[in-house]
Order: sequence, then structure tokens, then C-alpha cells
Amino acid sequence: MVNAKTDFHIVILASLCLIIAILIPYQQAINFDFVGYDDELYVTKNLNVQKGLTAKGVKWTFTTFHSANWHPLT
Repeated sequence: MVNAKTDFHIVILASLCLIIAILIPYQQAINFDFVGYDDELYVTKNLNVQKGLTAKGVKWTFTTFHSANWHPLT
């Protein structure tokens, strides 16, 4: 029978393995720039996004169809 301490170590080990397995394929993307497809519309020139997380910005996100897209799905 496995005790609680061993269960905890197994959970920690499994969690670390999952984190490493996720980070390895995506680590190279840390240095990537924005892709030029629609970043200006949604990020770099969007004042609602530039202002950060605000109550007004959250309301705007869920009530506005900016560039023909509903933002929670974008």
C-alpha cells in the first residue's frame, strides 16, 4: 500500500514531467515576434488591449464585435 507522502511525491513528479513536456516544444517561441496577420488589429494598435485588464476592457471584450470577431473566441 502506498502512503500519502509517496502519493504526494508521485503527483509532484508527474506534474514536473508534464510541465517539462509542455515547455520543451514551445521554448523556442519565447523569442518570436508577433505575426503580422492581424496583430495590429487585436494587440499592438488596440487601445482597449493596450490599457491592460480593466473593468471597461472586460466589458468591451464581451460586448464588442471588433474586426468582425467576438473577442472571447479570438
